[in-house]
Amino acid sequence: MHRNRYTFFMRTALLVVFLGAASVYAAKPPAVEAMIAKATAAVADGSIDPARDFTPLLDRLVSTKNASEQDDIIDMIEAVGEWDSYSPAMVKTWLRENAPPALLAVAKSKTDKSVREAALMVLRDLNVADAVFDEAIAIANADPSEAASSIRFRGELLKNWKESRGVTSLPVAATAIADKELAALALLKRSRTRPVPSSLGEAAMHGDAAVVEALLDTGISANAAQMVGSPLGSAVSCFDDVPAEDRIATIDVLLARGADLKWKDGNDNTILLFAVDCPVPVVERLIAAGADIHAKNVMDMTPLKIAFAKGRWSVAEALVSHGARMSRKEIDQLFFEKPDDPAKLALIKRATAK
Repeated sequence: MHRNRYTFFMRTALLVVFLGAASVYAAKPPAVEAMIAKATAAVADGSIDPARDFTPLLDRLVSTKNASEQDDIIDMIEAVGEWDSYSPAMVKTWLRENAPPALLAVAKSKTDKSVREAALMVLRDLNVADAVFDEAIAIANADPSEAASSIRFRGELLKNWKESRGVTSLPVAATAIADKELAALALLKRSRTRPVPSSLGEAAMHGDAAVVEALLDTGISANAAQMVGSPLGSAVSCFDDVPAEDRIATIDVLLARGADLKWKDGNDNTILLFAVDCPVPVVERLIAAGADIHAKNVMDMTPLKIAFAKGRWSVAEALVSHGARMSRKEIDQLFFEKPDDPAKLALIKRATAK
């Protein structure tokens, strides 16, 4: 009997130890490597739910005392959240809006210098809002540690980036991930095109309607600021051998996605003024879409006056056929020597306002 009781208690004790060990094991948080692998795989296959897949990683970034884990999480944020990466727009947007609090907390913590520096610099990769940059710069400037000079240098880099980034910011809206967006990113990857606003201007300039549409599908605005002009303005930069039908297809995509046909530069030059060097079908397409044939820039130049001045007679004829006119005084100033060609003289006569 005593032996049975002894055996029972021994078994019970062993069971308690086993259950206690199992409980500790069950409570052990998942490995960061596994969490990162799961999140990045979800980004790749389109099943990503940012709140579900990234929030635990951001929580771990703040709570862990393991600098290596922090480094790995920051590297992941950079890889999938970088503003010009191939990640879906909604992934980049979610991280840009939700990762900064965790990154700033790490930057203010007593973790390794290299981790704090990485936490600051990844804000640049996310291309966060000005207010976040200002907070990060303040944290760097107030760093009290022995690494203060190095941390403050990172703050200076962020300050320079904030002031110089200009049109490189990525104005995308948070949207639910869709097959269309994933297909667009795949197309851009195949064509070696970065999903950034400047790529939209380049693709439009080359009349690549498919790439233009893919860029728009990633969340880039059809009116995204360019270094010079607008995407639609780039589409009518007709200084190469791009076929007119390709330019028209590109224009159609941009207009359908909200491109501003009334856009003007600082000198009041309109899209149609820029299009004077384009083939007539391109000019006709813009007029059909509602481009103002009478608009003047600050030099008092209209599309018709520019077309005559540049000897773009076929474009001038198209404009005249749609009602563009010049005063007799303007005609005389422009043509102090009239051409000999009867057809050109007839066009000038038609273009002269009664």
